[in-house]
Amino acid sequence: MLAAMPPKKIKTLPLHVHMFIMFVTLVLLVCGVQIWITQTSLNKVLLEANENLFERIASETRSNMSFHFGPTFSIVDAYSSGELIRETDPDKRFAFAPELMSLLSAHRHVLSFKAAFLMGSGWLLLGYTMVSLGNV
Repeated sequence: MLAAMPPKKIKTLPLHVHMFIMFVTLVLLVCGVQIWITQTSLNKVLLEANENLFERIASETRSNMSFHFGPTFSIVDAYSSGELIRETDPDKRFAFAPELMSLLSAHRHVLSFKAAFLMGSGWLLLGYTMVSLGNV
C-alpha cells in the first residue's frame, strides 16, 4: 500500500517579527494620513494667500488707473456731450482752450488733450511740465 506521507512542517515567523511588521505598517499608515491632511490644509492656505494677493494687486491696479486716467475720463465725458463737440465755428471752439489748459495744469500726469471734430478737423493741446536738466 501507499506509504503515509509525513506531515509538512509550516514555517512560521516568530511573534516578535509579526509584531514588528504590524507596528511598521501602523506607523506607515499614520504617516500617510498625516501627510495627506497636511498637504490638503497647506493647499487651502496657499490658495487663500494667492487669492488675497491677486485681490490686492487688482485693487491697487484699479486705484492707479483711476488716479492716472480718472481726470481724463471725466473731462472726456463732460466735453463729449457738451458745447465743444457741437460747435461748428473753429473760433468758438478755441474759446474752450483756456479751460482745457487749466485742467491740464491741474493734472500734471495728463500730458495732452486731443479734440477731433466732424469733417476731419481737430486740435491738440499739450500741457507743459518743468524739466530739470541739472548741471549742463
